[in-house]
Amino acid sequence: RLDDIRDSRITVEPVAGSIWASRCASSQFRFAGRQLRIHDSTSSLFVVYVPGGPIIENCEDLEFAPNEAGDGVAKPLLEAAGLLGRTNNWDQVKDFNWLR
Repeated sequence: RLDDIRDSRITVEPVAGSIWASRCASSQFRFAGRQLRIHDSTSSLFVVYVPGGPIIENCEDLEFAPNEAGDGVAKPLLEAAGLLGRTNNWDQVKDFNWLR
């Protein structure tokens, strides 16, 4: 879980569960996890490997890019997290504000 991150660059090794980011601004993140949920965040870049696709709520000006194995993500770490071989749905962003 990441809260209140500003003007930073954060890299997290692959995790088997979900990643939660809240109240983040003007930052860059590199993640690999089953799911990514982002709340109340602005002006940030998320380079992600997420089979479940990112979920955003109350966010503005976010960018997403793929974080692929061999591109900063070690295959053994993806395998240990149960993510290796799963489709990276980094571009399948679900905006919960829009879905309501």
